[in-house]
Amino acid sequence: MPSFDGGLGVFVRKGKVQIEEWLLLLERRRELLKKHLDSITLPELGHLACLRNEAFLHDLQFDGPKIVIAGSEEFSLKTQGIFRVQPLHHKEVFPGTGFQHAPMLNRPDGIVRAWGLTRKGKWVLITVHFSGRPGYHQRGYEKAELVEIKETDLVAILEATKQSPKAMWFELGRAFKEIVEQRRHFLNQLIPTETTMEMEERAFSLMERGQ
Repeated sequence: MPSFDGGLGVFVRKGKVQIEEWLLLLERRRELLKKHLDSITLPELGHLACLRNEAFLHDLQFDGPKIVIAGSEEFSLKTQGIFRVQPLHHKEVFPGTGFQHAPMLNRPDGIVRAWGLTRKGKWVLITVHFSGRPGYHQRGYEKAELVEIKETDLVAILEATKQSPKAMWFELGRAFKEIVEQRRHFLNQLIPTETTMEMEERAFSLMERGQ
């Protein structure tokens, strides 16, 4: 395995980043995020949009699927974390099943997978078994029937989702930067009120001195 001297050290040197280094970079990013994730509100797994409703994607929670937990950790659709769907061209479908209406509107049964980093800093693999349904006006609908949630390691996640470690690394960074931006926006909304209070308190202090 190549020597690992941290993210900056890997990227400033010349040469392609090896898969072993990407795994270490992902673990390093997980450790960086872990100390913050449990202190902030994160999206729930149930809000993961990964199944088709006509031309759009809908949340898992809308279908009320059966939940299967692998391992001792208590996961559910209420579990908070950073969750991402595998590249949709890697979604498994079973031809000839589900809703068969027209070539452009077929919704076969299938399986779609996702990965996540929970607020407790756990890597999880999410496997969604869905059925193809007619939907509204027979426009096609993928209904989540069963969701398996399993704590696992990065290698298993990469193999199951066909997600590249580079894409995972960037997605974690993108998700955290979105959280920071939301907090910054919220803080900026509070600052004028804080400023007004400080000005009023200073004015009161000056008034008292003049009495």
